[in-house]
Amino acid sequence: MTAIAMILSEKLNIPMIGFIFQPTCLPSERYPAVVPLSKSIIDETIISHKTQKAIKGIMDNNIFEDNIPNIRARRGLPPHSKNTWIHIVKTNMPLIIPIQEYAFGGKPSDWHENARLTNFIFLRKGPLSDLSPKFENFLNEAKKNDHPIIAIGFSSMPIPRTTILDIVMLLIERCTRKPAVIALVGNRDSKEKVSPQLEEKANILKEKGLLLEEKGAPFGRLFPRLDCIIIHGGLGTTAEALRVGVPVIVTGVLLMDQRFWGRRVFELGVGPEPVHISNFPSVCVELVDKALEKNGSWAVKADEIKTKFIGESDDGVEENLRAFMEFTKLNAISTSHK
Repeated sequence: MTAIAMILSEKLNIPMIGFIFQPTCLPSERYPAVVPLSKSIIDETIISHKTQKAIKGIMDNNIFEDNIPNIRARRGLPPHSKNTWIHIVKTNMPLIIPIQEYAFGGKPSDWHENARLTNFIFLRKGPLSDLSPKFENFLNEAKKNDHPIIAIGFSSMPIPRTTILDIVMLLIERCTRKPAVIALVGNRDSKEKVSPQLEEKANILKEKGLLLEEKGAPFGRLFPRLDCIIIHGGLGTTAEALRVGVPVIVTGVLLMDQRFWGRRVFELGVGPEPVHISNFPSVCVELVDKALEKNGSWAVKADEIKTKFIGESDDGVEENLRAFMEFTKLNAISTSHK
């Protein structure tokens, strides 16, 4: 799609600015094509290193490579590199990357001048909604009974409810500080089955006030009330988690940039290296115990650096809009072939 947009930009002489949520698409020596995991995964699966590198290669190198040169030629446009991103770098095309620079690890030295990291952007529809009474009651009771509070959620990633509940049981029953857990399970297929035994155990924990299972919640309201956050490593969720200053643990299927953000959590010192969901049950208790240590290294570091992730505006829209305006005023913007 980027190659098509560039053709429209050049032919119609309409300026083009990129708004990039996946900045590791930009070639750099600082990070590999697909961030590897410390533990191997079955090679035949979609989440293997080999498969993901192949997918990223297809994404980076235009799948319409046989057609794009013809399309350009028919419109009197000069040819350019098969790899669209390399062409973008060579032509110094303006790119706005709505990611806080410190969180990203700084701007790579081999990125072009007009690639600009700004600040996380949260496209919220008006003021954040309050937590429901069910959440408030659960949070207040857990605090009153001195239970640290954890949330675990995987957004739209395909993690079975059985897997989530199995992990929840381990955390509640085996962690040293006996946490209360909020499981954000998302929208579920009505046909998804859970064993009667597991469902019964979950219901008992809910009656004891140790488990709350809900589809979702406004992260901006929930996350500041937590002591540890277990997430899948997507950009938006990771950004929300970093801003509240508590340990973050990244697990899940770990596709593409989820590995990058899981690695950044580790490099920032606020959590462990990312762990694939297939390995997580064997280490979840150990990791959460470390995350919940009073004055533990992850907790201290998370609290220390949390203000670095907060921009001028709460939602980041102002900073990103300003970047667009500055590009248009400084003549940095041009049609994509210039």
